Amino acid sequence: DTATADSAAAERSAKKPVAKAAAGKKAAGAKAAACPVSPGDVVELERNKYVVGAVLATGADSTIFEGECTEGKNKGEKVAVKVQPRSRKTVYQVTTEYTSLRALHAQPHPGLHIQTPLAYGCHRDEAYVLVTKLLGPNVLSLAPPPPPGGGRPPP
Repeated sequence: DTATADSAAAERSAKKPVAKAAAGKKAAGAKAAACPVSPGDVVELERNKYVVGAVLATGADSTIFEGECTEGKNKGEKVAVKVQPRSRKTVYQVTTEYTSLRALHAQPHPGLHIQTPLAYGCHRDEAYVLVTKLLGPNVLSLAPPPPPGGGRPPP
């Protein structure tokens, strides 16, 4: 009987477990948490004020904006503003990243482009924020120029 076979197949497919996304990846249709900061907002950290600009990048847990310090010791400086919505998962990420960047920046690393951490903290009890100097207008501006005549640069 085809009706019995069809109902048995429908019952088997209803019992199949839903596939989960691999670690670090989002399932199709999954949405990231809404970012509590948007372009034009002002973020105040450690007696500095930063105006948030355009989005530079987004990730699973954070959004990175360009910005500019408008008040404080870094006034006029172009910065990157990393914003993570507050959650148990992100509670120590910004603090750890800030501490690691400070430790790396304390020792000279010739030829390595390491962000200079400027400030970190909590914004309106909604998000963790990390502010670093902007390394350049784009990644290619950091690369050394090719040698004359083309080819690969010497090691």
